[in-house]
Amino acid sequence: MPLTFRTAVQCIGSTLAVVLALVGSLLPPARGATIEQDLCRWGPDPRARLLLSLGPAQLTSDQAVILRGRVSVRVGADGDSVEGRFSPGGGLTLAEAARRLGVVRFNWLQQITSLPASWQVTCDPSGLPLGLPLFDPIPSASRHYRITNGRDGSSLEIVTCAAPGQPDCPDEAIPFFADGAELQRHTDSRSLRFRDRPGVPRSFLPPGARMGFTTRLVGIRPDGTLVTWQQLGTNIRWSTDRALDDDRGRIRELEPF
Repeated sequence: MPLTFRTAVQCIGSTLAVVLALVGSLLPPARGATIEQDLCRWGPDPRARLLLSLGPAQLTSDQAVILRGRVSVRVGADGDSVEGRFSPGGGLTLAEAARRLGVVRFNWLQQITSLPASWQVTCDPSGLPLGLPLFDPIPSASRHYRITNGRDGSSLEIVTCAAPGQPDCPDEAIPFFADGAELQRHTDSRSLRFRDRPGVPRSFLPPGARMGFTTRLVGIRPDGTLVTWQQLGTNIRWSTDRALDDDRGRIRELEPF
């Protein structure tokens, strides 16, 4: 779902998550576990969602084949969008791949990882200052992000669709990139796709500045915990300087990891 920024007096919604390290014996089966707490929506809340990050050493060779190098990504024909696809290795369907990896389904987990230094992000209506990374998209009926430009004090809301009332607006599948009919449109029996085309008004973006993102393939386990994978090429770093009011912006730094 495209992320756009819109000058606003009243906002339609969003959410944030802060990633905190989890230590000790809480999760003995997996190293690199984190807890994502949705501070923008709830404040420091015990209803945390576990996110496990697994490397090749924590997978069988057959599981690694399913994932290694199986996320492809490209710049869209318009030059300012990102298009990606996960197609499981070993000739498996998505359902077969999910079963062998111990998950019930796949989705994408996307975060905003860098913004211009002059921008300050807050959670409205509380005004709580927020740091990076921020989950994208960020829907909520009662909370949203606001970005204030420190150069002139102007502000934007972050929205996840062009206008309220459109399909998939707001996206209620926090923290996933796609939900509902949107997820169905991007899924077939053998692949899961994504496309994003974020942008801001050119006047709001400082000269030479870019917005950075990380998009990760994620599996949802039967108990609701999430798992991502490292060192297998299932994650993508990228950035953009697209403006909503001109065609000069471009996607750069497409980097699988």
